[in-house]
Amino acid sequence: MVDIKMVRGEMERPPWTKVREVAGGFLYDSVIHMLDLSRWLVGEPETVRCLARRNIYPHPDGFVIMMEFSNEERTILSITSAGHASWVYPFERVEVYGDHCSAITEESLRLTFAWGKEDVPNIEVYQFTKLPEHVAWGFKEEDDLFVEAVDKGATPSVTVEDAYKAVKLVEACYTSAEKNGEPIEITR
Repeated sequence: MVDIKMVRGEMERPPWTKVREVAGGFLYDSVIHMLDLSRWLVGEPETVRCLARRNIYPHPDGFVIMMEFSNEERTILSITSAGHASWVYPFERVEVYGDHCSAITEESLRLTFAWGKEDVPNIEVYQFTKLPEHVAWGFKEEDDLFVEAVDKGATPSVTVEDAYKAVKLVEACYTSAEKNGEPIEITR
């Protein structure tokens, strides 16, 4: 089981983030990255369900997404995202649960592992707060891989197909939300 939380403080800056007709709306601005991450973590989803609400803004600003996967574990993954939460840290939190164990990230600055059935589990915490932001958030590695692909013809770490599949998931979320959370099958 995987649970992902992503918040945004507001949906006014930049103004295009909220307007689906202009740039795809909130799911394309922020949540697409979590949908893409879910594929990287778990594999290809089988179905997507999404509920969206207009809580503060005149456009959808709160989303709950549930995806089911056809992997061996039949993983269920949920993404909760709010576009009006104030800028409360962590903006992104990913929790992966296994057989009496958990791995939890808070942004890219803290990683916690916990395991065991005892009353007091084993816990390891890794802090990355002293790394420069461009390193901790992966921008340096992404830039280096891009330059290597362009300069040396290396295989890109992220493909056009990866981008297409992320867009396909966003569109499935919007379609499901328009149908009040009806499951949408993801065709391969």
